Amino acid sequence: MNIQIKSQEKKPAFSREEVIADVEFVGTSTPSKTKLQEEFAKKLGKDAKLVVIKKVKTDFGSASANVNVYVYDNEDELKKIEPQPKKEENPAEGGEAPAPAAEAPKEEKAEEKPAEEKKE
Repeated sequence: MNIQIKSQEKKPAFSREEVIADVEFVGTSTPSKTKLQEEFAKKLGKDAKLVVIKKVKTDFGSASANVNVYVYDNEDELKKIEPQPKKEENPAEGGEAPAPAAEAPKEEKAEEKPAEEKKE
């Protein structure tokens, strides 16, 4: 995997760097965000926990992608700014099961009889 950084801009208000790069991945499928996160952490000399892959844009049939990456200065700023994934509670682990949706009472339809044809 070959990473070419096109731009790297420091954003002190957000305590992060915004990186735009082209990634070439000849002979393989588009790399996962986790794989890209590890590769950018190595390339930039940062901890992988502080690297957030925001966008991976690949043209159909192309072996390259345009990638937008945020690299935070510390984990506290990352947690403040980046949205946290929603936790799904599992009843087997002590969480409460979600309340089942109340079913609407089913209305019984009266059977409709076909209209009788008029005889002449």
